[in-house]
Amino acid sequence: MNRKLSRRHFLGLSAAGGLAALLAACAPAQPTPVPQRPPEKQGPTSAPTTAPAAAPTAAPSGKKSQVEIYTQYGGSLGDAFDKMASNFNKSQDKYEVVPVHIPDKELKTRLLAAITAGTPPSSWTISPLPDREFMRDGIVEPLDDALTPWPADIYPGYDVKVEGKRWGIPHMGATLINFYNKDQFKAAGLDPEKAPSTWDELVTFGKKLTDPAKNQYAIALTTAFAGFTFATFKAFLQQAGGKVLSDDLTKAAFNNQAGLEALTYYVSLFQTHKIAPLTNMDSSGIWNLFKAGGASMVLQYSGAIGGLKEMTFASAAAEPPMGKVKSSNLAANYFPFLKGGNKQGLAAFANWFIEPKQIADWVSMTGCLPVRAKATEEPVYKEYIAKNPVAKVPTKVLEYAEGDPSVIGYAEAKVKLGEFVEAAIYGKLTPAEALKQAEAAFNALLKP
Repeated sequence: MNRKLSRRHFLGLSAAGGLAALLAACAPAQPTPVPQRPPEKQGPTSAPTTAPAAAPTAAPSGKKSQVEIYTQYGGSLGDAFDKMASNFNKSQDKYEVVPVHIPDKELKTRLLAAITAGTPPSSWTISPLPDREFMRDGIVEPLDDALTPWPADIYPGYDVKVEGKRWGIPHMGATLINFYNKDQFKAAGLDPEKAPSTWDELVTFGKKLTDPAKNQYAIALTTAFAGFTFATFKAFLQQAGGKVLSDDLTKAAFNNQAGLEALTYYVSLFQTHKIAPLTNMDSSGIWNLFKAGGASMVLQYSGAIGGLKEMTFASAAAEPPMGKVKSSNLAANYFPFLKGGNKQGLAAFANWFIEPKQIADWVSMTGCLPVRAKATEEPVYKEYIAKNPVAKVPTKVLEYAEGDPSVIGYAEAKVKLGEFVEAAIYGKLTPAEALKQAEAAFNALLKP
């Protein structure tokens, strides 16, 4: 039976294009010939109102059954995905994967319009998993029976379950790491081969690297991009032994001693130690400041590794400075299964895609992180690491990085929390006030 699609369904996709932006710097090490992309399917653009009925997926006799996948991947990342689809299509004679690349700002509307029209794709790329409302309303289906068996070597941060079931197959990710300027470390009397490994070291190193009179700062952190500010705070929170959500994923769990310790420290980098510039900057702004030499370090997702080639100074990457607990943030992209799509075909593609050999090929083309540890044993991956040794760092961080849960309203709530963190950074609220007010706003947004 058809159901109404609510505003929550639309907002549940609000993070769908997030990882594509973080991975914009990912690029093939060498140009790779790719097949010409199929034209985008034109669909209705009006606001969706109902969920689809099941659609037939069987192909006419003698023809391959199509598996349409919407992505927001552009440039070299889109080319690499096309190459993977082409390789799969050549590997068997039952299914034809058809990537449909859609601009990030149009993906949500196009996807929900296709669902409404009863012609959904088989999947789309999303980060993190879709909200629980999609699961509850039968728009997406669990996929536990698609991968048999589920690979035991998938990095734990990717393996997200909701109510004991898996709702998306991970295919790539990025971890939050510390990029630093080796030349500036050396000039400050620091070892250019050693980045700060603890919160205390970040402050100690930071004071040696900072000269406000010259607009020179130790580290660049976002102050005007609440979603990214949230991701950075989440890493600090986890390192303080805290977490964003309660164990049952129903309410905020950050307004406590761990949250206060994390936010107080975060704010002190701007207000007390003054080693981070109190300047209006989003994720692009902090990277540009680092690139210009105005900051010696920047906390950024590992997709930016490709950008190190553009630096005019010696640079490197390291694990982020740690608090009490070793933790970082993982942004991961998944293939969910849409009801009405070609589930059997998508399962075949997913099983093929996450074979160690295919993952290694994907990583070598894109610079994205592997989803399985066994992929790192493949010759093509070892060759990639030999040419790009800095890529060892985010892969190491995968061992303890934590992703986002699938919770109704979480996409909105985490941005709201980021806004309160920024209010504390600017001194508009104390850390305690920011956490208290953020808790109330966060919980209100989590309510269905």
